[in-house]
Amino acid sequence: MQRANAALATSKNATRILGPTLAGVLVTFVGGGWALLADAVTSLFAAILFARLPRLSQPRPARMWADLREGWQAFSRLRWVWTLALSYAIINLLLIGPWQILGPTIIGRSHSEAWWGVVLSARAAGLVVASVALMRLRFRNPLPTGLILGSLTGLPLIALGLSDSIAVLIGVVFVSAFAATAAAITYDSTLQTQVPRGELSRVSSFDDALSFATVPLSQLLVGPAALAFGATQVALFCGFALVAAHLIPLLVPDVRTVSRT
Repeated sequence: MQRANAALATSKNATRILGPTLAGVLVTFVGGGWALLADAVTSLFAAILFARLPRLSQPRPARMWADLREGWQAFSRLRWVWTLALSYAIINLLLIGPWQILGPTIIGRSHSEAWWGVVLSARAAGLVVASVALMRLRFRNPLPTGLILGSLTGLPLIALGLSDSIAVLIGVVFVSAFAATAAAITYDSTLQTQVPRGELSRVSSFDDALSFATVPLSQLLVGPAALAFGATQVALFCGFALVAAHLIPLLVPDVRTVSRT
């Protein structure tokens, strides 16, 4: 299962290497509007490809409320799942807004916009290398190992808060991307192997809904926080808090033992 997830992640992450650099070049030379137009065209092409996928199963009668109830019961019964869903909700709150909004803002103070594309490409390279490596690597206890590695995702925000060196940022972004991929693949593989197949889709849905619910809140709050405390200070605080948010779930026994082999 881990090899399959790593293979899927490799194909997905490989496309992220060129994309950010190309976006930075487009923004610099033709403007952000044309870059967004190019993005829209590629999204339309992706939609056409999705429409060509064959149907793999027959639809069944809708039973939304029963599915929601059964899914919630299965989700709430698995302590390690809802613990990590809460943890990832906090992680997304601390990561998405500060990285996506404060990152280019802080870099733009002393470097051209194209450098932000280079930083994102370095991140994509780390994602690809990790995906390939995880086809071969085996962990005795994958879930805790992934969380420990995932704590390194706070490094880029810490670097933004402490240094304006592009070289340092590129290095820590590569390492953090490797760590984030390991955390994601080990978590997905643990879900797929430890949750009963008949409950997996609904448990994953509740897990995703809770984990990603804080993304818009993160993007909404980061601007006022930066105005009140300073962009670099907010980035630094969120970086250290990310380390804690990955490690605190390890205090829960179910999280430490669920994936042990």
